[in-house]
Amino acid sequence: MGEIQIQKKQSPRLKPKSLAFYTIGLVILGYLIYRLDVSTIGQSFKTIGTGIFYIYLAFIPRLILGTLCIHNLIHRKVSFWTTLYNQLTGNSYNNIIPLAGLGGEPYKIQHFSKYVGIEFATKAIVRDRMIHMLTGTLFSSLSAFTMVSLIELETELRLAILIIASVLLAFSIAAIFLTISSAPVKFSGFILKKLKFLEKFESERLSKRRFLLSFIFKLGARSMSMLEVAVILTLLGYSASFTNVITVTSMLSLSASIFFIVPQGMGVNEGGTSWAFVLLGLDASVGFSLGLIRRARIISFALLGIIIQLIAVSYKKLTVSVEKVHTE
Repeated sequence: MGEIQIQKKQSPRLKPKSLAFYTIGLVILGYLIYRLDVSTIGQSFKTIGTGIFYIYLAFIPRLILGTLCIHNLIHRKVSFWTTLYNQLTGNSYNNIIPLAGLGGEPYKIQHFSKYVGIEFATKAIVRDRMIHMLTGTLFSSLSAFTMVSLIELETELRLAILIIASVLLAFSIAAIFLTISSAPVKFSGFILKKLKFLEKFESERLSKRRFLLSFIFKLGARSMSMLEVAVILTLLGYSASFTNVITVTSMLSLSASIFFIVPQGMGVNEGGTSWAFVLLGLDASVGFSLGLIRRARIISFALLGIIIQLIAVSYKKLTVSVEKVHTE
């Protein structure tokens, strides 16, 4: 196969453009904090208190469904727990490195390549990202259509949201056909051959059955974001009605889809939750707090992933050292 295992970890280089968009997100975040009631934001975090652990628990179903998606794409050639490790640690890099959520993908490929080879690992990760992208835009579109049907909006705003939702829906449909084609993996193979990682790369199409199952898992993971929003609303003392949950979730999804270039949705996601509260006739400062609470969860799981990786690497080194002592 001409496979070459990557022995040395290489951290993705941060391009000036990536840092520029990250800075823009920080500026937006700072502006929102300046404009909103800081005391209300502080009170919201005080109200949550130890309830933050319920928010962590609400994220677990989403994590499991996301892991099942990539586990299916890698043909279950790697154990579920190894796949979960790959997702936890790889997504930590995605959330920490300002590369529009792609900083951890080379690491994921590198990790999987130790078990299935770089060619198979690349195909699985590329397809996972494609499905991640198309389910994101599809969920944004469907939630936006639902929100518009449930709450009163000004005519101009309603029309704007319907147009955006329609464009996202069309993009999702096109992305489905692109994902099941051989085009994404062909491009990946071209890059790998140029980088001399492979001499030969087979670019077969993704089977419709495997795509459909992974699509269901990933869309289910997207839908689980509603559970997290419902838990946060309840902890903040607001009604977790379907209208409230779908409005907040929709604005979060739309902000992530429209401003995807801003790493980790810095600032724009918090702006989305603030706007959702305004549309519902609620306090925008509390909506901003909801966004910050979600970000605290994201950061916590990112740190958890890094800690798990450090423990795993340290344990492996210790095991190798002990084996070497015994052999000597």
